[in-house]
Amino acid sequence: MRWSGLHSGIILRILKRNRNVTRKAHPTLLSHLSRPLSTSSTLYATKGPDFDDTSLSYGGKSMRQLLRAFLVYQLFSFNSIVDSSERLLKVAKKILGQSLFRKLMKWTIYGQFVAGEDLKTLQPAMKHLQSRGVRSILDYAVEDDVQNSEVYMEVRHKAKPPSDILHVTTGNE
Repeated sequence: MRWSGLHSGIILRILKRNRNVTRKAHPTLLSHLSRPLSTSSTLYATKGPDFDDTSLSYGGKSMRQLLRAFLVYQLFSFNSIVDSSERLLKVAKKILGQSLFRKLMKWTIYGQFVAGEDLKTLQPAMKHLQSRGVRSILDYAVEDDVQNSEVYMEVRHKAKPPSDILHVTTGNE
C-alpha cells in the first residue's frame, strides 16, 4: 500500500497528539505532512532530489514503514529506554530466543536503520531509492567490543594522528 491522502491524515493526527516529541525530532515534519503529496511517478534522476518535496520523502513509503518509523522514534524519545537499551535487548533475547529476537529486530530498529545484510538484500532498497532520484552510499559497519582486542590495538598503534587527516583532505603539506 502506498502513501495516500488517507495515510497523510492518519499520520498527521498521530503526530499532532505527540506534538512535543515530534517537534524535537524534526521541527518541520508537521508542516510537511499537512501539504498535499504528489503521487507522480516522475524520476528525479536528471535534476537531483528536492529535499523540500514531501512526495520524494514520504511518497515511496508504505503505511507500515511510516508507522514503524514513528514508533521507533517515539520509543527512542524516552531517555530511560535509551539509557537501559543494552540491558533491555539482552533480556528480550533471553525471553524470545535468538530466532524470534532477530525477526523482531528486523521488523523494528534494524529494519528502520539498515537497508540489508548483504548485496542481495540491499539491491531492492537501492533500486527503490534510485528510482526516486536518491543515490546510495554503502557503508560496512561492524559493532563489537574491540577496546581490548589485538586488532584494535594494532590499528590504533599504526594510525596517524588526527592532524594528518587535514593534510590529506585539504592538500596542505
